[in-house]
Formats: sequence, C-alpha cells, structure tokens
Amino acid sequence: MAELHAGDAASREQTAQTISRLFLRKERNGTGH
Repeated sequence: MAELHAGDAASREQTAQTISRLFLRKERNGTGH
C-alpha cells in the first residue's frame, strides 16, 4: 500500500509540473502580455 501511495504522489507531482509548463508556455506565446 505504501508503494502505491508513493507512486501516486510522484505521478501527481509530475502531472502538476507538466500542466504548469503548458500553462506558462501558453502565457508566453499567447497574447504577449
């Protein structure tokens, strides 16, 4: 159970980083504000 929880936390963190990267990329290339 502990291993599964740790894996879930790791995948969740990686997903959050990916989303933030995509968001920042959109902000930069979007309107240029």
